Amino acid sequence: DWLETEFTDFRSLTMPIELASAAANAAFTETDAAVVVGPAARIMQKHDQLASVGGDEREGLRLSGAMSCTAADGSGVTVALTDFWREYPKALSATADGALVEILPSLQGDSFYEDLPDNLRYPFVEGCYRLKWGMAKTTRMVLSFHAPGEEADLAAAAAAVERPLVPVIAAERYAATGALGEIAPVREGRFAAWDNDVARRHDEHMKLKETEREYGFLNWGDWYGERGRNWGNNEYDLPHGLFMQFARTGNRDYYRLALASARHQADVDCVHAYPDILNLGAMAPHGVCHTGEWSQDLSDPSWSYAYTGMTTASNGHTWADGMVAAWCLAGDARVMECAIGLGEHIAFAVAPTFTQLGTHERSAGWSLAAIMAIYRVTGDSVYLEAARKIVEVALAEQDLDGTGAWPHVLPSDHAAGYPGAVGNVAFLIGVLMSGMQDYHEATGDPRVLASMEGGCRWLRDVMWIPDRWHFHYTSSP
Repeated sequence: DWLETEFTDFRSLTMPIELASAAANAAFTETDAAVVVGPAARIMQKHDQLASVGGDEREGLRLSGAMSCTAADGSGVTVALTDFWREYPKALSATADGALVEILPSLQGDSFYEDLPDNLRYPFVEGCYRLKWGMAKTTRMVLSFHAPGEEADLAAAAAAVERPLVPVIAAERYAATGALGEIAPVREGRFAAWDNDVARRHDEHMKLKETEREYGFLNWGDWYGERGRNWGNNEYDLPHGLFMQFARTGNRDYYRLALASARHQADVDCVHAYPDILNLGAMAPHGVCHTGEWSQDLSDPSWSYAYTGMTTASNGHTWADGMVAAWCLAGDARVMECAIGLGEHIAFAVAPTFTQLGTHERSAGWSLAAIMAIYRVTGDSVYLEAARKIVEVALAEQDLDGTGAWPHVLPSDHAAGYPGAVGNVAFLIGVLMSGMQDYHEATGDPRVLASMEGGCRWLRDVMWIPDRWHFHYTSSP
């Protein structure tokens, strides 16, 4: 929240844990075994493919991030950090007084990360951590204590953060609450092809994370490669899709990745501080280094890239369903605070001044879906009123008696090389109508139902090309 400069450099960030009496020894987890070392020992996860134990660097070692310190009287404390190796760099040290949790450990020189590719090296500059204004990072840890004569259960502490318990209830119960929206519980013979495909693609996605090395304290939970060089910022609401499939199937792997993705979005992709108050709470679209240039074509070679304009919720890259689900299913207050911040941004900075859809109908669609997700779990009428203002703009611009869509001059990348072509883009209409559906479910407004029928008529007429039988991106020139 330092706003005098666009970037702030940090040398390190640590949290000491002091014991009542001097430490006698310390134990760390290394893979599945416990390694007992002396009172001045240290473990560090340098990056996803390199770690050190007591100064001994080892390729391919991934530490679980649990440490137990025992004082001379036999009492002690065990600390375990969530996603220790995935959110590198992280370190744990034993000190004469107890333990040191190195949330951002000292980088030990300017060349500490010179071997990493650009998309992973960007936060490490001149021996410091460089963060842009408005970015945040939450580190979660578990502390447990033992009295003299009690054994520290280091393995249990490591397991608690590496594979945390995920409770599962019947899909019918998730559906009945309505908290996550409409859910189709798994039934024999129904949607098996969908479920099988999601499972296959999830496995492929996790393998791709290894290939692309989608780890790091600002990266874990997101995916890389949008337009070849951007972080995707979880387009289009990856945690929402995973949470919904978890609620249908009970597959805990979906839940774990969804929660990591929602937490990343809340910390890194949402704007927590900015000189212009209108951008507070907003969400950055896919970009270089998450909050940089949104396009693969770097138009400005300088470091600076303003949030103004690109992070407002009418940017067509704003979603909240996944963050809201993290509150409903995991009770993660930090994530829900960020979702509410996004709702406040839409209600007070976007909806009052939103007067036209522009060339991308998702300007209304995604902001509408986001604020309706927040309204669904808070019941705050302020959010519903903001949604109404956005809906009124969409209703006013629709050619309901003609094409059924929202015709406008298409931007060049949507016009197939035909300057001045008028039409619409199918997936953008789908996004808009999805937001309209959320609003209609809450209000029953008959005008919105008629609007959706008009949009569906347009999709029926232009979305499919009979001689090719595949999805058509935009209107036929």
